[in-house]
Amino acid sequence: MAKRRYDLSEDTRSAGVRELADAGLVKNLRRNLDPDPFAPLRLRNVYKLDLDQFEQDAVVYPAR
Repeated sequence: MAKRRYDLSEDTRSAGVRELADAGLVKNLRRNLDPDPFAPLRLRNVYKLDLDQFEQDAVVYPAR
């Protein structure tokens, strides 16, 4: 979806999300796509912004 919407490569998107997570600005959660407990497990990454963290100075480390 990021490629279609923003023309970002998967590598660029992953690196950006990793930097945001390292800075404490976003948390990565895993959510089941199907609420049926008997359905096969299908997970999706869900990203949650930590809005309180935006009030703090971010620490950004050099790219890995």
